[in-house]
Amino acid sequence: MDKIENFLDNLSFREKILMIVFLIIFAFFVSYKIYYEILREAFEEIIIFDTHLLLDTKEQINQLNTEKIELMNELEEKKQVLNYFKEKSQIFNKTYDDVLSEIRNLSMQNNIIFEEIDSLHEDKEFFQIYILELQTSGNFHNLLKFIQDLEQGKILFVFENIKFQNIQSLNLKLNLRLKFLFLK
Repeated sequence: MDKIENFLDNLSFREKILMIVFLIIFAFFVSYKIYYEILREAFEEIIIFDTHLLLDTKEQINQLNTEKIELMNELEEKKQVLNYFKEKSQIFNKTYDDVLSEIRNLSMQNNIIFEEIDSLHEDKEFFQIYILELQTSGNFHNLLKFIQDLEQGKILFVFENIKFQNIQSLNLKLNLRLKFLFLK
């Protein structure tokens, strides 16, 4: 220890300042190296942990995106099926008034005037049944055209009864009994 004290006493003021600056720089260097080594190990553990977490998260995201695409495709298929059935069920979604207006339109197109219209109604759990009895008279061709238009129209029904009575040569009396089904 004496040697160090003698060495320091023999140094000039300038040399002492340089020595202090050198020791401070050396202390910073040593502390940086030690700190860097300790932190590097800690950061590597965090990075490895974060990398595994990141890879797991990416895998989950890819799996969820695949499931999302599958579900979107399935949803699109279900929508198409639903639209198909909605389109097909539109026939049954009409009301009694819609049917009457359609029949009146067809009768006007064929120059037919109804003498009597009677209707019967029956309620079931999921649907309603209407029976419509129509009486009219007119020209054979007009009545035949009316029946054809009714058959090819947008209304779904069953002819329960069709009766023609001859009044005069081609002038006939027509009795129709139609059965309709409507969803509730």
